[in-house]
Amino acid sequence: WDEAASRSGHADFGLRAAEHAPVGAFDLIEYAARSCATFGEALRKVARLGPLVATGGEMELEEGKGRAAFTHHDPGALRHVSELLLATVVLRHEAHG
Repeated sequence: WDEAASRSGHADFGLRAAEHAPVGAFDLIEYAARSCATFGEALRKVARLGPLVATGGEMELEEGKGRAAFTHHDPGALRHVSELLLATVVLRHEAHG
């Protein structure tokens, strides 16, 4: 991922890749998130179902006082993977909603 970022000239490679990921690239998790009425509901589904799809990683959504924090922690992955996942959820929900 770092090599791809370096060769592409985009330090935020994961965010850029999300713009080009084909619909359905994340299978079950993407379908579940796209079927949600709200973005908050989509993030809750991703946090719950994500570890079933992305083995080795943990996802958590903390909500409170008008704010939310979504964490994707995978010791074997780089930030580009986390950014790709979250950016894809955002882009798909915007397109769907």
